[in-house]
Amino acid sequence: MKIAITHEFPFEKKYYGGGNQIVEGLSNSLAKKGHEIHVFTTGKGEFIHIAETNSVKVHFLFPYVKNLSGLYLAILTIFQIINLKPDMVICFTSESAILSLFGKIFNYNILVYQAAPEHPVFTFSKFIENRKKIGIYFQFVGARNSNKILSISESSSLNMINNWAVNPLKISTVGVGLNSIFTEDISESKEISSDKIRLISVGRIVFDQKPFDIIPLILKELNEKIESWTVIGDGPDLDELKDLVLKYGLDNKVFFLGALDSYEIKSHLKKADIAVLPTNFESFFLTAYECAAMSLVVITCDVADLKSYFASTKSVLISPVGDECNFKENLKFAINNINVLSKYAFSDSDRVKRDFNWDRISLNFLK
Repeated sequence: MKIAITHEFPFEKKYYGGGNQIVEGLSNSLAKKGHEIHVFTTGKGEFIHIAETNSVKVHFLFPYVKNLSGLYLAILTIFQIINLKPDMVICFTSESAILSLFGKIFNYNILVYQAAPEHPVFTFSKFIENRKKIGIYFQFVGARNSNKILSISESSSLNMINNWAVNPLKISTVGVGLNSIFTEDISESKEISSDKIRLISVGRIVFDQKPFDIIPLILKELNEKIESWTVIGDGPDLDELKDLVLKYGLDNKVFFLGALDSYEIKSHLKKADIAVLPTNFESFFLTAYECAAMSLVVITCDVADLKSYFASTKSVLISPVGDECNFKENLKFAINNINVLSKYAFSDSDRVKRDFNWDRISLNFLK
């Protein structure tokens, strides 16, 4: 089967995120199954992990332009589609609005992969409130006009049905896989070599979504038990987070590494004991599953169906969204019981690696 995949955001360090990872995992897995894959995107491939072979071609159509790349990508991809004549096109981002309309008019099989954490109800006041998030509206148009919607999770599917009035029969909840480097076997469980705990947080530093700003005060109270807190990620609130670390006298224990690729992230996860992942909303929250697959104890929040999947998992502690007291109590409990919880984390990781393996998940995209 000949499959085209479109993604607006570049495979460059500054823009690389969960969507890029999903495109990489899906492309590599489908190519292994013998399909011909063409990825159409923007920018350069300096941060890409797609193995280009005779089965996989990555087309960098133009430099990334903020707020306009979805439009440009859609127009240029149309010419590529006319020449390529793919059996299906899977759109990941705002280019889906134009491509789905094109497919509807000219009878191309356009599918939209919906991973957005927000599916707002559309009213005039909401439009004014979200006018800077114009990509959401393009995704809405893409979802409504596509032949089929491929949803990342049950919560995403339910949000589209309730808020966007999407026909449930158009939606297929396909899930998502993890990068294969996180699903490789780990030979033995971790032994905590010191009384002090190594914490790690991974994610874009935007307090509205990921309230990393609650962590420094918690660490100040638990200072004697903490060896280090490693922060991987970049974002508009990074400087404010650094100021909080200085304010609470934690600068000798906190290490800001910036945005890293998956291979670098894995090396730091292997050295950590507890993943501290506060969040207010997510579409799926790949990072929580990656940390669990790497046998870390995970402290996080009740978003994106995490609680239903990890309900019987003792090494993943989930707090209600916005409940700082509960989040702190869970972190204290994990620190005080780290050796026991680490043994649970090692056995719990097997289920995550099995359930979120791209070789299994990618088949859902073709049904």
